[in-house]
Amino acid sequence: MDGELATLLEPFGVAADAIVPLDTPLGPEHIAHLDLHPQGTPSRFPVHVDAVVEMSGRPVLYVKRGHAADAASLTGLLAQRGAADYLAFVEPGQLTVVPLHASRRGKGTTQTLLANERVARGFVPGLASGTTAAFGKRAARALTKGLFTLLHDSTRDLTLAGVEPDDALALVGRALFFRFLIDRKIVTVRDQVRIAPDLHALEDAMSTPERLTATSDWLDRTFNGHLLPLDMEAVLRMRRRSAAICGQLTHMLMRAEATGQLVFEWAKLDFGHIPIGLLSEVYESWSHDYEEQHAKRDSIWYTPAAIAEFMLSEALSKLERPHEARVLDPAAGGGVFLVAAFRALVAAHWKHTGVRPDRNAVRDILYTQLTGFDVNDAALRLSALALYLTALELDPDPGPGSRARFKDLRRIGVLRDVSNGADEGLPPVGSLAERCSEDLRGAFDVVVGNPPWTAWAATGKNPAEKARNKGRIDRQREEVEKTVTAILRDRLEEPDAVFTMIQNEPDLPMLWCATRWARPDGVIALAMHGHLLFRRTAEGIRARESILRGLTITGVLNASALRETKVWPQHKAPFALVFARNRRSHERSAFHFLSPTLDGPLNAEGYMRLDASARHPVLAGEVRAQPWLLKTLFRGGPMDAPVVERILGAREIPSLDDWWPEEFASLGFIRGKEAQEPCPELKGRNELFDSDAAGVVVPASALRLFEDATVTRPRTAPWKREHPEEVEQRLAPPVFRGPLVVVRCVPRSDPTLALAMMSPADALYNNSFLGFSAAWHPEAERVARYLTVFLNSHVALYTLLLSAGRFGVERSALLLQELRALRLPRWDTLPAETKGAFEAAWSSLQTSRPLDRSAADAAVAPLFGLSRADLECMRDTLDVALPIDESAIRAQTSPRAREQEFFRERVQSILAPLLRRSGRELRTGLGAEPIGDPWRTLWISTAVGKAVPGDDEITHTALALAVREGASRVVMVRRPATLVIAIFAQYRYWTPTQARSLAMDILGEPLWMQVLRGGEP
Repeated sequence: MDGELATLLEPFGVAADAIVPLDTPLGPEHIAHLDLHPQGTPSRFPVHVDAVVEMSGRPVLYVKRGHAADAASLTGLLAQRGAADYLAFVEPGQLTVVPLHASRRGKGTTQTLLANERVARGFVPGLASGTTAAFGKRAARALTKGLFTLLHDSTRDLTLAGVEPDDALALVGRALFFRFLIDRKIVTVRDQVRIAPDLHALEDAMSTPERLTATSDWLDRTFNGHLLPLDMEAVLRMRRRSAAICGQLTHMLMRAEATGQLVFEWAKLDFGHIPIGLLSEVYESWSHDYEEQHAKRDSIWYTPAAIAEFMLSEALSKLERPHEARVLDPAAGGGVFLVAAFRALVAAHWKHTGVRPDRNAVRDILYTQLTGFDVNDAALRLSALALYLTALELDPDPGPGSRARFKDLRRIGVLRDVSNGADEGLPPVGSLAERCSEDLRGAFDVVVGNPPWTAWAATGKNPAEKARNKGRIDRQREEVEKTVTAILRDRLEEPDAVFTMIQNEPDLPMLWCATRWARPDGVIALAMHGHLLFRRTAEGIRARESILRGLTITGVLNASALRETKVWPQHKAPFALVFARNRRSHERSAFHFLSPTLDGPLNAEGYMRLDASARHPVLAGEVRAQPWLLKTLFRGGPMDAPVVERILGAREIPSLDDWWPEEFASLGFIRGKEAQEPCPELKGRNELFDSDAAGVVVPASALRLFEDATVTRPRTAPWKREHPEEVEQRLAPPVFRGPLVVVRCVPRSDPTLALAMMSPADALYNNSFLGFSAAWHPEAERVARYLTVFLNSHVALYTLLLSAGRFGVERSALLLQELRALRLPRWDTLPAETKGAFEAAWSSLQTSRPLDRSAADAAVAPLFGLSRADLECMRDTLDVALPIDESAIRAQTSPRAREQEFFRERVQSILAPLLRRSGRELRTGLGAEPIGDPWRTLWISTAVGKAVPGDDEITHTALALAVREGASRVVMVRRPATLVIAIFAQYRYWTPTQARSLAMDILGEPLWMQVLRGGEP
């Protein structure tokens, strides 16, 4: 490490181990920066910087010594790398930071900091964590979008010129490949005569049909005859449009001198720096534009390169000899996992031998250690292209010798088409087929990828075709179930075990099939639908239990909170990254469970913060015994787990489903435009129309007469079938009869709005509400009040948030079946004293404005044995974890001064009495609050005399550790008898419950208690 550079950067919050110097001999640590290193791969426009700063597992900024005079010549090229977002010029005592803007709009936003400024220490850590006020859009996001648009438009223009979509993609891919060869100086002007006799400039290699043919033939002869197969005869038959076709391809090959601003034109791009992984995104776009039906059917969704690289890094780190690993992606798509694996394996070889792999070694890794399956021929073509480009990028001698022909990746089995002649219009079984890849069973050290999640669904132009396709899908499902059942019986040693696909979703079968391909004790790492973790249906629980028994899960990264963010663009489903060893689990098998939280500014730029201090060790047996546990840890934390266990573990208390008649609970009706049904029994009745009605009693002002002649779903069908005579008498259907409890489907943050309201009389309600009619009970109104009090307590909503399978995972709305699963004693079994407490709570709820839920909590808590601390934990969790915007904003807001002070007082109040018994007087204090610093510090000391906050060195060492680990809390020991604690400055980490958690952690850590008692650490 360059000591001078580390010294210059240290005042700005950069630890020495965060710096990757580029003026040291080339090594495996430079694998991601080969285009920047002087000894790395050459490019047409070389970039000269001195180092890259990496924090939180990713590049944050490039560093160059000196002043910022030459910034304009670097920013455009560095932006094309799609990695770090900032360029920093460092001088003694000064740092000038320039954002890598994607357009000229970013001019004038350079920021200069002096080492003695209070904000300096937290500035670079703030860039890494997204808390420093952004003064430039993320370059990587802009690059993805800009290049994505260019490639999309070029492919579109070729198809508009009459080229078939497959050939258009092949032409664009070949032009990209040739442009790459030019920009990496693999092809030079000396090759012009060999490519085409009349070629005078490489940019004209595709400018005429003859040159296009010659160049395409030269690529096939020189590299591989199966490089993006192309029907050139069909293309050339379009003579009248050849000028447009060749003009578009020539436009892609045009070059211009580098400029300081990145303008998204082909002429301004340098493929010596652009990451190869973007090709998978191009494929995804093309698929959905030109084969949208097939893309959705085959579940074609690209995986962001950052996620693929993270998964590969984690998987290979579990192996003793990662450089020898054979890696399989059973759903390769555009090749993003294969490219990440290729690079990681080359780096592992390099690290193991101490010598950079030469061309033969690089290609041997490609041919013998990588395998990909897919059902889509176009995907396999682009995978091959991406792998060829990566091999050339990693080649240490990219001169003429690097043109040695590649082996045909299909012929040697690196890439395998597993479509198995699937019927057109049906989702293919692919690698789930029983006989698929029998020769590769147990052949891989790592099975990694993003298997298809889209449920198989029958489509058709008419009902008959749809029915036929449904029958064929049923047969496909039976085939897969047979395959996985055999795996399950063998793995669990249960001859009667049976696997059933849940809602025709193929991701769970893929996880089980991965156990066939991985060697015993090999690593499996798959991106899965979040359903795997949270389903509370009987079939979902059985599926999860089977996996926890049949595989040794080692880690789960649950990213459900990040769905619909830029972390995984265009993905609306909750997702999780599952890591496992290919062996059965044992009684004490455990894994780490980590749920990244929603961090708006960071997630908006495609990043997520992996908080090492929020990584929870979980026993597989605990998850089997408590099916809600992972949901509890996701939306809450360790302090919540015993609270939820007290509520849901009280099995003597029935659920609402056990005693509230099914026909007296329903969703509201739907006013739709399709499938209308007549509803004369509803016409002329009172309807609850005001969704903002306040209080716990439905006011008359919130009702109006229902005049619709028809609705889509009147929710009265069961009643009409059983009591047709009552339709004529125009009695209200059971679900609308008073007294009635209506529940808002989406919880509201407005303190005047109750979650549940009671209507003494009949009332209709739409699908913004769920309803429970108490008309069936002899004490109907008292029972309705009882349920209303319960649902307006913190206990009910908290239980739903921390245990329901879909609320707070993929929905912000409550589901009827989740409400009915809540535990609540039958009214008839309650003692008179308890009934009186609920009646008193009802009176309090009626009169309080805003709604005071404390009386409801006081009535409900004794039912489950909940303490005052339990209720505080519930309130804090609901405050920051509900799936509504207001809660997300509250969680991410910096804690106010009084909230920090309350946190400090709570920690002291717990620790002081216990330390006083040891003869030590405890003092606590809050550190100074530097502007722009994303952390706050708390010191805890029993040192004799006046305790003072930790000095800058201690404080900033703690912050550096926090950034490196992505942690929200770091504890450091300082002599004498002092702990300095850095805590991320978001309110979610400063609640009263978090203060109690910190105090309990300190009490449970012998080293820290030894320090506070005056002993040496």
